[in-house]
Amino acid sequence: MQDLLVLTDRLTVGQITFITRVAIQILSYSSLFLLGLIILTHSPRIAPLETHDVLNRVVGKSTVTKTSLKWIAKRLFRRKSDPTPSSWLLLALALSLCYGLFVSLSDIGFIGFRSCAVPGATFQDFPASIKSESDARAVVAANVINGTDPSTVNSYRCDSSSDVSWGVNVTERVCTSWHNSTYGDPSDFRLLNSTDSDILMPKYLQRLNTSRSAVFDLNSFFMSTNGQPVFQPTISGGLAVIPHDSGVYAIVGVPNLSNQQKVDIPKTLALEVDMGCMWVGILGSKDPSGVLDFGKDAMLSDQQYKAQRLTSYHGSAVFQEPLAQAADSVRELMRPWFNASTVDANGYMQSFNNSYGIFSWDTEAQSWFPPSMGNGTISDSVDLTGYITGNCTAQVHQALNVDTSIWTRKSTNQPASACRLYQLRGSFIQNQTTTQGHKEMVCATSTSVNMVSATLEVDVGGNIMSNITHLPSTLNFVVASYFDILHDAPNIGDTSFNGFDFIEHYTLADNATGDLQHFIYQRSAFGATSGFSSGAGSAGTAFSQVGSVMLSVSSLDAPSIATINPAYFSATNFSDVTLTRWGGAVGASFLLSSVGYNGWAGLGSQALTVVSTGGKEATCYSFRYGAAFLPMIVATVAVIFWTLGLLVSARLHAPKKLEGIYGGLSPVIVAPIPGKPPKDSLLVWEKESDGPHLRAIVDGLPIDGGKSDTLATYMKNTKGYNDTLEK
Repeated sequence: MQDLLVLTDRLTVGQITFITRVAIQILSYSSLFLLGLIILTHSPRIAPLETHDVLNRVVGKSTVTKTSLKWIAKRLFRRKSDPTPSSWLLLALALSLCYGLFVSLSDIGFIGFRSCAVPGATFQDFPASIKSESDARAVVAANVINGTDPSTVNSYRCDSSSDVSWGVNVTERVCTSWHNSTYGDPSDFRLLNSTDSDILMPKYLQRLNTSRSAVFDLNSFFMSTNGQPVFQPTISGGLAVIPHDSGVYAIVGVPNLSNQQKVDIPKTLALEVDMGCMWVGILGSKDPSGVLDFGKDAMLSDQQYKAQRLTSYHGSAVFQEPLAQAADSVRELMRPWFNASTVDANGYMQSFNNSYGIFSWDTEAQSWFPPSMGNGTISDSVDLTGYITGNCTAQVHQALNVDTSIWTRKSTNQPASACRLYQLRGSFIQNQTTTQGHKEMVCATSTSVNMVSATLEVDVGGNIMSNITHLPSTLNFVVASYFDILHDAPNIGDTSFNGFDFIEHYTLADNATGDLQHFIYQRSAFGATSGFSSGAGSAGTAFSQVGSVMLSVSSLDAPSIATINPAYFSATNFSDVTLTRWGGAVGASFLLSSVGYNGWAGLGSQALTVVSTGGKEATCYSFRYGAAFLPMIVATVAVIFWTLGLLVSARLHAPKKLEGIYGGLSPVIVAPIPGKPPKDSLLVWEKESDGPHLRAIVDGLPIDGGKSDTLATYMKNTKGYNDTLEK
């Protein structure tokens, strides 16, 4: 739209075209009418018959174009002259003829009208577009199990905690500062700012009815993906989840945006999960059309692998060294599987036996364990793999300065998970041959909770674009155990502690010298489709698990979550980025299914300005076609100013009455020349007893008045002018 001028957003192209054509016709007829007056104003008293004939035809609208063109040409090329030449008359006649051409030329200008979209109104909105208590209640209700009254579900928020020993070998992380209410009560939540994780709440939340409900309150909530990766950015209920090629991030406190709308959020909380994957130099393939083809595996030689492994690597540079060491460990574990004496031209060693990998038709990814070369049990393989990924996880946490102390103490001991082995597999067609293949990789993730400013925009096609800028801040993290104390259990005199999912609370505060990113501990998840959890119900629980979930897709999960592309022969790119993009989609599915915005927090939030970037229908005009209107506009302006000049000089009222003596059968030509005078005869207007008439001039005939007078001037200066013209 760089060369387009926005005309209106209220009228269509058809309406604009109709109005413009009507305006042009009005201008055309008005200007031609005024030009007639101008011509009559400048008509000479003494002129050849030809001149008087032209004037007669102008007034009578009869064959004016042909005769006027001839008349103008003779005067321009000096082939004819008048006794009293009038340049004004020549100009007026020329303009009268050209005006019709200018009007026709203006039709080209209509090509420039076209439909377009312009920005609509800018307005104020709030997170999840919450403008009233009913809006907030609806958002909260969308996060609880359908039919659940939010006021029946208790909320337990913790601001501080400490270790408490309950005896030998029993230590719990107990909350020391509670904020308890229900999800039907807005008073507590509306005071929270946008950088507090408690403005979120678990999804599919409900209160569990148990045999201990009278003395211990327990909530159930969903902590899982929805069974399918989410590859597209999504804005849902105050939360924007943006999967990308290297992971996923979530922005909190986002208003609902329609197509071609944009919002800037000056400060809010963002959860970011990055993922990197590195090929270990091992792959396998088989021809599915071969009845006895069980596939073969190949390992790239060390020299060639080390030269190539970073060329296809996709992810943060922080992961490169931990992943490289893990890949080398996997290769050492797998080396006995391959024949080092059979290196092909591409540098691959072939496997002794059939492929150990799993083949598939659709493109998918799942965790894998190298074949056991020890005691032959699956536990041996799992233990060796756990050793490799455990070292990798420790190196990732160390490289990112993750505080692991809080999750490794006795009261909150939880295993970490930041690395995992994945197998990318699928089918493709190469050189007219169908092939099933797999490629082994080692992947790592990191999770950070950050204060950001964010910009989100939805384009005309509904695609969401986003950008975040990190702001320096301080992160405060509180974790507390949530447990039930059972007395006289399992035996009389015994005390048992029944623990549930932890309470996790993340808050960010402004700090000009603080860090831009705060990397957190990634607790090991039970799987990508593990389902419900139970405890107090803290949205922060999802923060520490999303990175682990992205690494936990296995054969125990629903097959749909492992699917990258369900189509057969779609594995055209066994690249690292294919895996990291899918990992981000798994993380997006987990966040959208496990975490929702607490609508009550929206009531206390700051208003956000939503800007329209287009989408409202309007009529625009392309400048390049505007030149077609220019001649008509210039001519019209000239006619108007010319008319005003005559009006100011009091010369405009006469031409209207002169129409009577030029129109119809007038003028009557009076002797002394018998018959019809020749064209070069000079005729003069003279006042007769029955009105003005043209009289042929012969030598010696006296003429009243000056020879240079115009007819209007002569008639105005003649006694009884008005009476004469009215007869």
